[in-house]
Amino acid sequence: MTHDQIKLVNHALHERLVNRQQAQKEIECLRSNREEDSRRVYSAIVHSSGISTGELAERFNLRWETTRNIVLQLESAGVIKRHREGRAVFFTGRVI
Repeated sequence: MTHDQIKLVNHALHERLVNRQQAQKEIECLRSNREEDSRRVYSAIVHSSGISTGELAERFNLRWETTRNIVLQLESAGVIKRHREGRAVFFTGRVI
């Protein structure tokens, strides 16, 4: 392998490393944002007498699917409970 070829390979490896590091930073940022959304949703549920996922999504400007996933995680952890009133589903929580 010539010196120029080695330089090209090293440059390509460096670029790949930089791209991987950038991707990891973006993933951490998304993870951090998701954790913050979860805390805000949990707090709103605990401080309400019953709130729907639609109301939560609207309040925090989140997609309904995102809010639903957060609520399902909180429910499976046992910190919130669901109850129905007709066709509507509301969530209440307890302080942990």
